[in-house]
Amino acid sequence: MTDQSPPPAAAASPPSPEPTPQGSPSGVAPSGRTSPPPLSSTDLPTLRPPSGPPQKPTDQLPDSIVTGLVVRGGNGPCFGVQNDDGKLYALHSSEGVRLQEGTFVRVKVEPLLLRINCGPGEHHSIVEVMPVR
Repeated sequence: MTDQSPPPAAAASPPSPEPTPQGSPSGVAPSGRTSPPPLSSTDLPTLRPPSGPPQKPTDQLPDSIVTGLVVRGGNGPCFGVQNDDGKLYALHSSEGVRLQEGTFVRVKVEPLLLRINCGPGEHHSIVEVMPVR
């Protein structure tokens, strides 16, 4: 007769846990992620508050653009525009432009080639007028 009894069971002891590293010299955490770099010991640079308002305009426009208030308007051909700095421009257009006094405009200009006096101010010829809203 053959013995049909089960083989003797091995001693039932729980498996011993694997040792976990307390600190890894390679900078890799046990989960496989890299640890963040240490925080800086120096303060971040910050901007100081301004010492006052700027002395010159900070929104520099090209010389070919004039933006300001129409101080001499009408059906033309001569107009007057004063910018925010108080500079006066004497503008000329033979294209039938109409500018209403008291409106704000942005005007693309070029040098005035005609010998015409459009009043006080720096003389230019109007290329394009765009209302400012």
